[in-house]
Amino acid sequence: MEIGDNNLEGPLSEGLFSTLVQLQVLVLSRNKFDGALPGALWSLPSLLFLDVSSNDFTGTLPSLGPNASFSGAVFNLSDNLLYGNLTFPLGKFGSIDLSTNFLQGKVLEDSQSNGTLARNCLQMVPNQRSLQDCRQFYERRRLMFDDFGALEPTQPPFLQPDSNSRKRLIFILVGIFGGLGFIGILVLVLVVLLKMCNKSTNQRGSANVGPVPDGDGPSIPKDLVYVSGRGDSFTYEQILQFTRDFSEANLIEHGHSGDIYLGSLVSGTPVVIKRVDLHCVNKESYVLEMDLFNKISHTRLVPLLGYCLEHESEKFLVYKYMPNRDLASSLHRVTNSEDGNLKSLDWITRLKIAIGAAEVLAYLHHECSPPLVHRDVQASSILLDDKFEVRLGSLSEVRVQGDANQNVITRLLRKQQTSEQTPSASSSVACAYDVYCFGKVLLELVTGKLGISKSDDASTREWLDHTVLHQHI
Repeated sequence: MEIGDNNLEGPLSEGLFSTLVQLQVLVLSRNKFDGALPGALWSLPSLLFLDVSSNDFTGTLPSLGPNASFSGAVFNLSDNLLYGNLTFPLGKFGSIDLSTNFLQGKVLEDSQSNGTLARNCLQMVPNQRSLQDCRQFYERRRLMFDDFGALEPTQPPFLQPDSNSRKRLIFILVGIFGGLGFIGILVLVLVVLLKMCNKSTNQRGSANVGPVPDGDGPSIPKDLVYVSGRGDSFTYEQILQFTRDFSEANLIEHGHSGDIYLGSLVSGTPVVIKRVDLHCVNKESYVLEMDLFNKISHTRLVPLLGYCLEHESEKFLVYKYMPNRDLASSLHRVTNSEDGNLKSLDWITRLKIAIGAAEVLAYLHHECSPPLVHRDVQASSILLDDKFEVRLGSLSEVRVQGDANQNVITRLLRKQQTSEQTPSASSSVACAYDVYCFGKVLLELVTGKLGISKSDDASTREWLDHTVLHQHI
């Protein structure tokens, strides 16, 4: 049966080929068929040649039984939209072409000898698609992608057969006690930070709140690195190219200091670009953030890769892309596009995030001189890389502790204040305010209740008072 190159379209019904037990040759190539490949094609006993290339077939490949054999058969499934793992060894076929799809995972042993696997998303196989192409394909379908082996999906330990009920009980008990231990560690971290902040404030006293004399040199922390941290200078035309002329599809969110876009460099490297509109935002905000990157460096701060300042009314900052976005979107995320199930972060990862956030806040509060206050600690400002390591973002609001109107660079460089005064309550320019906000992030990690760290309305405060009865910060 040869019906290739006819512009036929639509899905193929499951029962279309089930009765054709004598069918030996089937050619459907260069049409516009879509949907899943009919399962009956894999059970036709006489089929020797199958060509469904250059269509829009999608879905996962079937799991062939141990007795299934297509010895001598030639299958061409190339140039479609097939995805998921390669579930069978290609040695079962005489020859099989699976190129130009979106298959992922590892290739079974001796599978490459009889097959063509180019332009997929497979691990340790040459000539595959780019990481960005694979991520975009799987993200559009809300499917989990293994990042070429960077993420290894693990089967939850409690999904065991009923016969292993004893082991399942053990896993449940370990989870319960592990969670209790995690909560205890979080509370301990919060108490230590509070004590450190109070001790540091008492030691400095009121004498250190005022301006620092011009004759004194800045006190540099031990790991404070003086580097050119601004990155590369980009042209406005390059920024347009990176963001596809600021396409709506590339818009991530409208931030309080500018619109955030997903971009891609010429090399294919994904980046995040902040578009600062000077008509809506303080014209000095981007300068403060760039100078902050130029003077301090820490592995827990989101890397600044470059900037563009040539446009008169808009400025652009280019940051490293964080594959796991931020804590607000990663705490619970959709893992299956069909049933919409949510997968929560495990306790070990939550503890890792809490410790990472505590480290960068301790650096700003205790190792920078004068101490710096972030003022925007919440789940959306805690960014996560591909290994869920914390990278603190939203740095446009950083101020010196106790100085609501003086900007960071004035104090770091001992220069006369020249920037406009920005309104801010004095309580938000104190390390204790960051610690309070960090405490709300910890509650969000422990309880899984989204939005605790973002909102400070009456209902949130009432919930906090009810949940943390005897804590006073």
